[in-house]
Amino acid sequence: PTPYPYVQLLNMLVAFYLYTLPLTLATRFGWLTPIVSFIIAACLLAIIRVSMELDVPFGTDKNDLAVSMFGLAAANDSSAMLLTRDETTPTFKGDVPKTSHRQHVQQQSTFMTDGAGQSHGLLMRG
Repeated sequence: PTPYPYVQLLNMLVAFYLYTLPLTLATRFGWLTPIVSFIIAACLLAIIRVSMELDVPFGTDKNDLAVSMFGLAAANDSSAMLLTRDETTPTFKGDVPKTSHRQHVQQQSTFMTDGAGQSHGLLMRG
């Protein structure tokens, strides 16, 4: 995350720039100065808004990364690798019984759907 004093200083400098911008544009654009100033201000403020959105990529907003889904996919992949064995894998006393990759994925697929039963495309294909 961006340090708070940096963000405050940046906002103050942008505000100062936007307040003084019409004074510098008035001699060149005349009566069109408010329109040109508005367009420039809208572009700068949109860039600031996008940077604020990109500063915090984790959360529950629509633009945030689905970290919980990535974590569930990694957990399913890890457990599938641990449960998938072949004949050369030694077994130990108290070991988990062999399970095929497809059976394991079918058992774990309930964790990879949302409440409505919609899959998010992160299931392993076996």
